[in-house]
Amino acid sequence: RRFFQKADNVLGYFLSNKLFEYETNRIQQKGCFDIVVGFQEGITTRFCSFFKGVSIVAWVQCDYSIYLKGIKHPYKVEQQVYNTFDKIVCVSKCTSDVMKKVFHELADRITYVYNTLDLSLINNLSTEPIFDDQFLKNDIFKIVSLGRINWVKRFDCIPQIVRKILDD
Repeated sequence: RRFFQKADNVLGYFLSNKLFEYETNRIQQKGCFDIVVGFQEGITTRFCSFFKGVSIVAWVQCDYSIYLKGIKHPYKVEQQVYNTFDKIVCVSKCTSDVMKKVFHELADRITYVYNTLDLSLINNLSTEPIFDDQFLKNDIFKIVSLGRINWVKRFDCIPQIVRKILDD
């Protein structure tokens, strides 16, 4: 992936697109698909955009106004990618609203479906005791953050949040 990112930047176009086109053709020759879903922004969505003759759906999980600030290729490329999709499904109304604002010309294709969470399981697990002696060793306030280490997840905001909690 890094090789293609560097090559794309040096050449000024997406060399990876040639690989994606080749691979999606190869995959489609091996099987018959009714629908292709890209479950991740970025390179996964770009890859899925090369499928032909099937319904293509993008699953968007991030705030695209923030996401666009962190990507190296221009907005126009993202717009071209999403133009190939039949539906763009966001994980919340808020995410959908942002996506519609960023890509207003695609608003009729953008909808939302809340992530499915087993809330009763989460609530039950939250009441179970923690059996970690190191974690419970002292009376210091602790924050545990779980998630993929990626700038989109905004873990960089945690120190500011903790500072605000302490100040308040």
